[in-house]
Amino acid sequence: MTGRSRLSETGKATSIRVRWHRSRQRALCSSQRARETLNPMLRQLYLCLGYANLALGVIGIFLPVLPTTPFVLLAVWCFARSNPALADRLYSHPRFGALLTTWRDEKAIPRRAKICALSMLALSYGVILWLSESDILVFALAAIMGSVAFYIATRPAPRGGSETLRHVSCTDR
Repeated sequence: MTGRSRLSETGKATSIRVRWHRSRQRALCSSQRARETLNPMLRQLYLCLGYANLALGVIGIFLPVLPTTPFVLLAVWCFARSNPALADRLYSHPRFGALLTTWRDEKAIPRRAKICALSMLALSYGVILWLSESDILVFALAAIMGSVAFYIATRPAPRGGSETLRHVSCTDR
């Protein structure tokens, strides 16, 4: 009996590892397939869009009204279709790499990043309530920011645990 339980536990662990490697392989193969099937003009367009989104993401680090995360996610998506070496550089970045890899593999957001993002959304909405005189603007932004907050809150936490939490701080957007 104990031999079987050990075997099944080992099989389960192996199964999890195999699924992770398959998802990573699927992501790599799909970007390579997309790169091979795209015509050179479309690849150039994706490359330009990747650089433009990355530039907007870098600007967003310094401007509080411009978010960084969506632009970096779009940049890595564009780079995966045009130049996978650039996508790999973003995936291996010391600050953003773990978060990007977690998003690519699991579509997950670490708990600390969720707390920071939701706190910043609430703070921003509080400032809008305080400074705005237009009721329409307040209600429109409540709907938009509420939708974004709902989306962030409903994303799962990564399965890996503390490894991806190490690089997250509230100053990262």
